[in-house]
Amino acid sequence: MSNKKKLGGIELDDFHYHEVVHTINLLMGLIDESLIQHPVLKLEKEARQEIEKATDHLFEAYQQIAKKY
Repeated sequence: MSNKKKLGGIELDDFHYHEVVHTINLLMGLIDESLIQHPVLKLEKEARQEIEKATDHLFEAYQQIAKKY
């Protein structure tokens, strides 16, 4: 049975948290496969670094949310 909590008038359970973590994981994979591994971004290193920073931020959010369920 999943834990339920109410935050700011919104009732959340473990599955809500799982959905967000799963979606972040999908996005990170898509960003890696479609952008970071793209031949243009292999050459355009500064642009790739900016995209990698975005992935780093997504990973931090993933870690924060994953701890909560």
